[in-house]
Amino acid sequence: MVETKIFDGRLAAQEIKEELKKEASEMNLKPGLAVILVGSDPNSQSYVKQKEKACQNLGWNFTLFNKDESVNFKELEDL
Repeated sequence: MVETKIFDGRLAAQEIKEELKKEASEMNLKPGLAVILVGSDPNSQSYVKQKEKACQNLGWNFTLFNKDESVNFKELEDL
């Protein structure tokens, strides 16, 4: 008979987060995430909010650049 194990994704995610915190601390770094959000799609806004919350929980920097849909590629590239 094959033994069945249930994978606990939340526990695994928490362990990964703790390891990331530890590694950043040991290297004396404060990582960060910069996001460029173009337009006002509610799903994209929700996704970015989740990333911001994750960064806050890790103690990382988070920078959000909101641009409207009229932004051109050069402006995005310069950003």
